[in-house]
Amino acid sequence: MTTSVFTHAHIQMKKSLKDLVVPKLRALGFKGSFPHFKRVREGRTHFLSFQFDKFATSFEIFIANVADVPSALFKGCSLAPEKATMNHLLWKYQLYVRPKTGSWSFAVQYADNRDDRLFESIAREVIPYVLEAEEWFSHGIESPNIYHHVTPGAEAR
Repeated sequence: MTTSVFTHAHIQMKKSLKDLVVPKLRALGFKGSFPHFKRVREGRTHFLSFQFDKFATSFEIFIANVADVPSALFKGCSLAPEKATMNHLLWKYQLYVRPKTGSWSFAVQYADNRDDRLFESIAREVIPYVLEAEEWFSHGIESPNIYHHVTPGAEAR
């Protein structure tokens, strides 16, 4: 059975992120497994997750810096704080980290030229954004590449 171009692209993109970006996250003290990472520092929990679109053709990074995890979970979620991931947090706590052009798109580019080096190149582009997120986590330094992810009614999710 052959793999579709888009499936191949998704698999390769995840592999490149795991190979190049995840070691940086580990060096910064994050624990977890792809795509969800977190760490606890000075009484706050830092969340960082990679989220692919429903067609797995692009991805974004979401971050959150939460002091009281149980109060940040969406209604009806009774998880222990150590089990929570970005998907369990109210949207008002979630921020995007991404280029001004939007999410990191890879599948269509790959379909056009079929060059696997694209995935490593994109993963390397992600690293400075992870470092910007680290500045935000550690020092509250805002960045033009960090966006709030709040939609009307999101608090009640």
